[in-house]
Amino acid sequence: MKTKYRCMVTLLLIATTTAATNADEFNYNYLQITHDKIRLGLNDDTIRGDGPSIAGSINIASRFFLTATYNHWDLGRDALTADADIKRLGVGYHVTFGPNTDLVFVLSAIRIKLRNNSESRERSGLSDNFWVRHHLSDKFEVGVRLGFVGSEYGIDAIYSFRKRWAVLLTLESNDVFDTTSLGIRYYFRKTQQAAKH
Repeated sequence: MKTKYRCMVTLLLIATTTAATNADEFNYNYLQITHDKIRLGLNDDTIRGDGPSIAGSINIASRFFLTATYNHWDLGRDALTADADIKRLGVGYHVTFGPNTDLVFVLSAIRIKLRNNSESRERSGLSDNFWVRHHLSDKFEVGVRLGFVGSEYGIDAIYSFRKRWAVLLTLESNDVFDTTSLGIRYYFRKTQQAAKH
């Protein structure tokens, strides 16, 4: 785990020292759909699965935003099958750190429901993320997220191919599962900086 965190810190340092060219401020108003590949570790066994995810974010004040995520995953192998529903609702705060970097903190309530055959289990709790967003160029953004609950971390790569459209690749891991997600994002509202022009 220490090696993973050292890797995250190295990426943060690279991101914050890389120059970007004429990048706009970050947009926290978007909807996105991804397809997730999951690897779930249970004792000495590994279960794989996949499924869709829907997520969104909206600014509610100059530095505050709300975020919501819904995942539905089909998991299983041979006779062992299950499906999982994961819901998150959170509030975030962001602050500018240099011309091309935002520091973000998000606190979310999370509910996980796991079903296999006739059995169903639910678990609720809190999830926290410290997040760095950085523009490498006016079209390419990278992000690194660290969570202290469940030792969660993630890496995002987002490429804007149109003014309001982007494709994204996300890698996430925690104490229970690893996910790889590929999807599309739509920015439904301009940033404050863009709205002024």
